[in-house]
Amino acid sequence: MRPGGAEPARYGRAVTLDDAADELAALAPSRFTAARDALVRRLRDEGDRELAGRVARLRRPSAAAWAVNALVRSADPVVGEAEALGERFRDAQESGDRRALTAASGERKALVARWLRRARELARDADEPLSAAALTEVDATARAVVADRWAAAAVRTGRLVRALSADGLGPVDLDGAVAGSGGATGPGAGAAAGHGGGSGSQGRGRRGADDPAAAEAARRAAAEAEAEAEAAAVAAQEVLDRAEEARGDVEDGLADVDARRADLAGRLDELRRAFAALEEEGASLDREQRDLEGELRRASAAVRTARREAVTARQRADRAS
Repeated sequence: MRPGGAEPARYGRAVTLDDAADELAALAPSRFTAARDALVRRLRDEGDRELAGRVARLRRPSAAAWAVNALVRSADPVVGEAEALGERFRDAQESGDRRALTAASGERKALVARWLRRARELARDADEPLSAAALTEVDATARAVVADRWAAAAVRTGRLVRALSADGLGPVDLDGAVAGSGGATGPGAGAAAGHGGGSGSQGRGRRGADDPAAAEAARRAAAEAEAEAEAAAVAAQEVLDRAEEARGDVEDGLADVDARRADLAGRLDELRRAFAALEEEGASLDREQRDLEGELRRASAAVRTARREAVTARQRADRAS
C-alpha cells in the first residue's frame, strides 16, 4: 500500500485519542479532514461524545509534517541515522571536541540531503508532491532532530502536525507540534529542564571558588559554552550558505530568463523580417499574376480572331474550287 493510502483502523477495544491521532496521521493530507469527520461521527454514534470532541480538534498535519510522519511510519533508516548523529553532536558539544563537532556538521549536510530525497520520494509515491516551501520545512525538521533529543522524540511519534525548527541557541519549540495526548504542551517543556543547570549551579555556589571540583566544573561549563557557541556559529554559517546558494540559484534563473528573452527577441526580429519579405514576395506575385492574366486575355482574343480568319479563309477556298 502506498504512503498516505492507509484506511482508518477499527479497534477491538475502546479507542483513545492517540489511536485516533495515529489513524489520521497515516493518511495523506488530502484525505485527513474527511476521515477525521467520519471518525468523529462514528465516536458520537457510539456514545463517546467527549472523545469525539477531542478528535474534532485534531489539526490536519502540514505537508511537511505529513512527509516526516511518512518517513517515520515507513521505518526509513534515515530517521535513526538523524537521531544517532544528534547524539554524537551533543557528545561533541559536552566534551568540547571541536574536531568531532566539525565532522558531525559535515555528516549533517549529507544526512539532510538523504532525508529530503526520501521525503520527496514518499510524497511522490503518494501523489502528494511537496512544494519548495514544504521541502524547506522538511529540511528544518531534519536539522531539529539532529539538534534536540526532544525534537527527535516528537518526530518518532509519527504524529507531527507542523514542522520543527532549531536555532541552535535553545530547545526546539514543541508546543502543539504533536497530535494526541502528548501534543498539548509537547516534550519541549521537559527539554528546558533537561538542558538547565538549576541544582548544579546552586552546588557550585556553595562549594566556593577554591574548591578544585568547582574549578573543574567551571572549566567544563566554559568548554560546553564554547562548544555550543561553535555549534551555533556552524549552524549560522550553514544558514548563510543555504541563503547564498538560494540567491545564486535565483540569480542564475534570472540570467537564464534574460538570455532566453534576448534569444526570443532576436528570433522575433528574424520572423518580422521574414514576414515582411514574404509580404513583398506576395505583392510581387500578385503583380505578376495580373500581368499574366492580361496577357492570357489578349492571347485568348488573338486565338479567337485567328480561328475566325481561318474559318473564313477555308470557306473562300472551298468556294473557289
